[in-house]
Amino acid sequence: MGIRRLWRALLASGVAVSAVAGAPVSAAAVPGWRVDLVVHPPTPDRASDPVTLTSVAAPGAADVWAAGAVSSASSRDSSPVVVHWNGRTWRVLRPAAPITSGTAQFEIAASGNADVWLFNEAPSRRLGDRPMWAHWDGRAWTRGALAVPVVSGGEGVLITAAAAPGPHDVWVGGTIDTPGTPTALPGIPFLMHYNGRTWRFYQFGGASDSLPAVTSISALSPSDIWALASPALPLFGVGVPNPQNLLLHWNGNAWRRMLLGRGRAPLGNFYSVVGQSARTAWLTGTVHRPGPHGGTWAPGAGYWNGARWTLTSAAAPYPLTSAVSDGHGGLWAVSQPNYAPESELAPPAGFWHYADGRWAHVPVPAISGWDIVVQLARAPGTASVWAAGSALRSGSGAVPRGPGTGLILGTG
Repeated sequence: MGIRRLWRALLASGVAVSAVAGAPVSAAAVPGWRVDLVVHPPTPDRASDPVTLTSVAAPGAADVWAAGAVSSASSRDSSPVVVHWNGRTWRVLRPAAPITSGTAQFEIAASGNADVWLFNEAPSRRLGDRPMWAHWDGRAWTRGALAVPVVSGGEGVLITAAAAPGPHDVWVGGTIDTPGTPTALPGIPFLMHYNGRTWRFYQFGGASDSLPAVTSISALSPSDIWALASPALPLFGVGVPNPQNLLLHWNGNAWRRMLLGRGRAPLGNFYSVVGQSARTAWLTGTVHRPGPHGGTWAPGAGYWNGARWTLTSAAAPYPLTSAVSDGHGGLWAVSQPNYAPESELAPPAGFWHYADGRWAHVPVPAISGWDIVVQLARAPGTASVWAAGSALRSGSGAVPRGPGTGLILGTG
């Protein structure tokens, strides 16, 4: 993997990584997952500063981008980490126009290696936080402010999804923090679009609604984009007993809205949308089936064929969060609990594969300890799927013990 060149790039950037080539996978797991990259705390004097990876984009089989943060133990800010795979080696790009985050959450979107977007969060505008973007054009970084308006007393801006369906064409979504919503969660879902010249703001619902965030964007083309507004904030939120989910489709001119819940099938706490065509899409999360004593809830997915919904359940221990197409008509999804990074939950995240009407668990035995897989991405036209996450407590396999290490995993 060009280890010497990799280490020179990483030493120059101030972030340490380990490239893991040919990590063992279970012989029974077909297809299997491997650990491709481990990103460590940057220097020995910052050994207590954890590294997390929170987002991944794969515009091509030999063009994969991931973003995360090094969290400072001595301040409230986290500085971004951006890594790139060119088909041969991983390298780190340190943004020359850095943007920081108070939550260690960064979202990345890319249409190619000369059109990469990075977004931060602004948890408290009263404390001076500003939602920002940074753009890589293949040679240099530029940055600017994300002009999210203050509405209904909104105090912070959380970014939870981003996608770039084409050059100079990027969507970013999240929530405007509005205290006092019915779910006691932040508050007003929104999307913003850049068309190469200007940004446009789209608001969905208000503080009186119960679907507080755009949690997922699935872009098939500039005129065929699916998005999901949901109360199930990935990893850091909680589901609600009678949730509403807003499924959105962009046709190049306007958003079509489909409100789910409160008697509209399917009822569920959904996290991710996977578009298949302009008429068909998957939602993954936790699905509800009617029955005695309020029915049952189970990890699973709902499929919309343009006319009706079909539900499937998985024998997973936790909700199915991030999901993508496997490139062969099936799905890859991650099963993991809702928790904050400071909690002490032991079970690692698990990969689940859907094909031929069945869900199957595909383990990654190279990982042990407390692992988080935040986001999946698939390279278009291939079966190559990538996962970004973190190992916050490990010690065997391909991931050494440490305060926090970023992970890139791959399959296909």
